Amino acid sequence: MTPRESGNQQIAIALAYGQTQGAPKVVAKGRGLIAQAIIERANLHGVYVHESADLVGLLMQVE
Repeated sequence: MTPRESGNQQIAIALAYGQTQGAPKVVAKGRGLIAQAIIERANLHGVYVHESADLVGLLMQVE
């Protein structure tokens, strides 16, 4: 997930889904250069990147 905040800073969240888990888990999150690295790594491995400002705002609050 890669929306941009009002400061035009990119934000990214990475989720992992386990077969035995009932819900996905936040495994990485970051802003700026960290967000770019998360997105580049996802693209490198063929992972779908979804863009949703509302969802990333909520997931950034998850520990």
